[in-house]
Amino acid sequence: ATTLPIPQRDGYYFTGWTGPGHTTPSRGVVIAKGTTGDVEYKANYEKIYKVSYSSAHGTPERSSDSIHKGGPKIKLPSVTADEGYTFNGWESLAWTGLKAAGQEVTFAGTEDVTVTASFTKIEYTITLNTDGGSVSDSGWTAAVADSRYTKSYNIESDDIVLPKPIRAGYTFMRWADSNWPAQQ
Repeated sequence: ATTLPIPQRDGYYFTGWTGPGHTTPSRGVVIAKGTTGDVEYKANYEKIYKVSYSSAHGTPERSSDSIHKGGPKIKLPSVTADEGYTFNGWESLAWTGLKAAGQEVTFAGTEDVTVTASFTKIEYTITLNTDGGSVSDSGWTAAVADSRYTKSYNIESDDIVLPKPIRAGYTFMRWADSNWPAQQ
């Protein structure tokens, strides 16, 4: 018995052989021992297209995959998000909503496709305890009755200068916190 080989063609996926007894492409065609007479088989191919993974604020575990019409399901890659961002999932014109990393998807396989990673900036909060003082800077939100002021920021925020609080009968010296250097 002879098994027909798997041919290679740049830019194409071999779907199988068609010929006597094989009207649908088959990759595992075997010519039985003792077969006589001339036989002809035709190689069938599907063009290979590329799925590219675009990511503005993180690194996908791979940059692309190959697809073809009727091709295999693709498992979407995981993403290591850049500091200050959370990975939300993958977006594409091929589906609605977000798809999670590791989720299997299928494409038509008739064109190149770009899948885009979606991210959210992580919001952080600075809290100032003015110890009975007040802050006149309008960028800070006062918490009722406890001399605390807050401000949100994220990885893309401009530098933040801590304001000097005002408290009757006192002179502000500096802010003190183990996470920030002392400010005069």
